[in-house]
Amino acid sequence: MSVLKILTSGSVNGKFATFFDRINKVNQKNGPFDMILVVGSFFSDSPEVNQDWTDPVKRLSLNIPQIPIYILGPQSQSQLVCYKDKGGDKPNFESGFELSEGITFLGKKGILTGSSGLRIAYLSGNESSEATDITYTKEDVRSLVQLAESSTAPIDVLVTPRSPHDFVKYLDFIPPEMKIVSDSGSDLISRLAYHLKPRYHFAAGDYYSERRPYRNHVVLQESQRPVTRFYSLAAIDNPNKSKWLYAFNIIPSEMVDRKELTKQHEGTTERPYSFANEWSEKESLISKDQFFYDANYQETSRQMNPRKGPRRPYDNSNQNQFRDNSDDGDRQNKRHHDDRQKPQIKCWFCLASPDVEKHLIVSIGELCYLALPKGGLIDGHCLILPVSHHRSYLESSENQELVHEVEKFKKAIGDYFFTKDCIPVFFERNFRSYHFQLQAVPVPKDCCDSIEDKLEQLSSSKGLKLKSIPIEMELRDVLSPGIPYFYIEIPDANLKMFTQIKRQERGANDNSGKSQEGQFPIQFGRELLADPLILNIPHRIDWKSCSLSKEEEIEETKKFRESFKPFDFTLE
Repeated sequence: MSVLKILTSGSVNGKFATFFDRINKVNQKNGPFDMILVVGSFFSDSPEVNQDWTDPVKRLSLNIPQIPIYILGPQSQSQLVCYKDKGGDKPNFESGFELSEGITFLGKKGILTGSSGLRIAYLSGNESSEATDITYTKEDVRSLVQLAESSTAPIDVLVTPRSPHDFVKYLDFIPPEMKIVSDSGSDLISRLAYHLKPRYHFAAGDYYSERRPYRNHVVLQESQRPVTRFYSLAAIDNPNKSKWLYAFNIIPSEMVDRKELTKQHEGTTERPYSFANEWSEKESLISKDQFFYDANYQETSRQMNPRKGPRRPYDNSNQNQFRDNSDDGDRQNKRHHDDRQKPQIKCWFCLASPDVEKHLIVSIGELCYLALPKGGLIDGHCLILPVSHHRSYLESSENQELVHEVEKFKKAIGDYFFTKDCIPVFFERNFRSYHFQLQAVPVPKDCCDSIEDKLEQLSSSKGLKLKSIPIEMELRDVLSPGIPYFYIEIPDANLKMFTQIKRQERGANDNSGKSQEGQFPIQFGRELLADPLILNIPHRIDWKSCSLSKEEEIEETKKFRESFKPFDFTLE
């Protein structure tokens, strides 16, 4: 098993020479370390103090360690000037970027995953009710929770700019310094730790604090889960002479035997945090009458972790290693009754939902099911959906069993369409959708001549650019999870194309589902295929104009199910 050595630090506050010199000495004596995580503020609020960084000449004199360093975001307006993308791009505080060779700003929130399998969740900024480049909100925390719960893989490390509130609960002895850190902590951070259940949690504080491990399950009621170890790290050169560096070894969860991973060590306490389902107030935002098609869910949370892969990964193996891997985990927990795959707000697409419109379902597999959409673009238009909650194909692409079943459905659909002298066009819109839906539309073979050129021409006419993906590569090789995207695939043409939905294209849509000028067209897939260059049915772009009565939907589903039966592998 690969053991990683990680060094964590409290706030640096612009004291770069002291910080780098100390890191180099510790690395020489106890290293080599695989990475350094800085919680709290890397920069100072004082422009004068930050001159060692902002002045290019002075920065050259700094002895920056040859170890990847990951920092959190700014906590004041005066620190913003220090956050400049090394590549010269406009700073994207949602995504994160590399500040200099070997020093990477993680972003506002997200999950960093290396090829080693280590999963690091992070949150940046000051707590606020207003979302800015220097703050995080309840919606940011909720988004991060949803991202983490879209995977069965445990969070190995959580780093936050502030300690959780009341983490001292259930401790027999509480040092005064620890009580101060706990009392000044954040309820939102406590809530985040409650849901993410990290193996290690590091946060910035006025004093160093090391809490006894706490368990993350209810004894005799829930299956055992890894315990959490919490550490508060003081700032560099703090007047209390409190510890600001902490080194530890860790083996990524995916490489540890489950029995060992969930071992409850002696002295482990009950979990100090307890929260009900505090996200339930958003249930009413999802419109039931949009089930099985555009899911024009008006998200109040920002997209989760739309982050470029850092240019200097901590194990230096390859540029594509940073992904939010939806790890397979324990096989028993991957079935559709896995509680951790259930969304925190009501989802009309999860098969376990009492509100699912079962009359549209054609076939049900182990992990996926096939259904007809409301207002199908053309006869044969169908959907592949996961049984349990997965936000997008990209964010669930590491779940090999799920991917395998999606591919089986795709092949079955392709074989079925072939009997109709058609080929399948698959597309997914990971934007203003809450549950992964892969659309499958039959397109007559004679409409597919020069299909790639047609798609490029049509997308360009809408101010968008579809990029081709080499057939041997997957979407996860070119995009990080959490990034909004549109993806289209035509297996018979050996064609895969995508476009990343940029931040300026993510504005709210009106109630009709139509996009405002400059915003990504919510029905882009239908617009492409309905165009005169392909299916020539522009009057069917809007799914609502194609909707049927429930009785008609039942009849259409029966007809599809019967004709699809020879290709339905779930009946074997």
